[in-house]
Parts: sequence; structure tokens; C-alpha cells
Amino acid sequence: MESRLNPMQLQWLQFYLHGGEDNRGRTLAQIRRQRFSWLEGTHDYIQWLFPLPEASRANQQSPLLTETLARRFLSHPNAKSELLTSVDCIAHFWGIQRRNLHFSANDVASEQEPLWCCSANHNHLRISRVLGCLSCLGLAPLAYELLGYLLNTLHQQGIEPNDLDCTGYWKNASTRPALMPEISPTVEEIELGLPR
Repeated sequence: MESRLNPMQLQWLQFYLHGGEDNRGRTLAQIRRQRFSWLEGTHDYIQWLFPLPEASRANQQSPLLTETLARRFLSHPNAKSELLTSVDCIAHFWGIQRRNLHFSANDVASEQEPLWCCSANHNHLRISRVLGCLSCLGLAPLAYELLGYLLNTLHQQGIEPNDLDCTGYWKNASTRPALMPEISPTVEEIELGLPR
């Protein structure tokens, strides 16, 4: 395990927990207040809201999630609430609302759902990122519930999830092990929690 954070990771902690800025000079609060059209058309913010261990091709100036960074982030008392606020922001953009671990359609679902409830769209990649980040940070139950909602909604809209390439990616993202082994669910627990 690496014990030090690089400057980009330190910048991300400041951005997420203390009002710092991302690589474009935007605060977390500013991103969350953006209009849907901005969230749809801008492609270099999602990596700062939901970092992964892998580098992003869309934003190479974004942090990489490591065990050390995950531990530092989750040790902050506001970390999970800030992460959940980001989940709520992006979910609202997709026409989804969250109540604890339960997801359902919100009041803008009819307009926003087509952005992801379709056979292919760049939001499918964003969904994979959100699910993967949650799993890596030990919030697999939330990732499972979101995955279940997405797959059920696709099915209800007449789209067979098993016919889509994104379904495999979403399931894999939802089953990523937590970066901190002590909070990682077993494969059996993950499989039992996945929608069939």
C-alpha cells in the first residue's frame, strides 16, 4: 500500500471535503448546481465526483483512487454524506431519486430517463464510473440497489438488459472489491445481492 498521496490526490481531498477546486477551477458545490444541459454536455467533471483506480481517457487531469486515498477520504466525518450528495446530484440528472438505499423515479424522469434508458449512450460509461466508485469505497450495497433500479427500469421500458453491452460493465463495476479489504464483501454476498 502506498503511504503518500500525490498532489492531484491531495487536491481532490480539498475539492471534496474543504471547498477546494478541481483541475478546471470549479468547486464541488458549483458542479452540483449546474443545469442538466451542462451536466450532459460537459465530460470532465464526473471523474472528480466519482474517481476510480484507473486513469480516465476523458480527463487525464483527474485523481486516481488508491487505498491510501480511500482511507484518508473515508476518515473524514463528512466523506460519506458528501459522496451521497454527489450520487443524489447525478441521479437527479438521470431522473432518479434516492431514499436511503432505495432508488425510484423522480419528477423529471420522463424527460431525463432517455439519457441513459436506451441501447447506447455516453451516460452508460458514467453509470459504470458511479457504480465502480461506490464499490471501491465500500458502498457496494448502494451500488447494488442502483444497479437493480437501472436494470428494472430498462426492462420496464421494453429494453432487455441482457442484450446491452453496458449491463456486463455495470455488474462488474458493482462487484469491484473495496479498496480497504476489511470492508470488502465476499463474492457470494455480491452475487446474492445482484439483480437477476
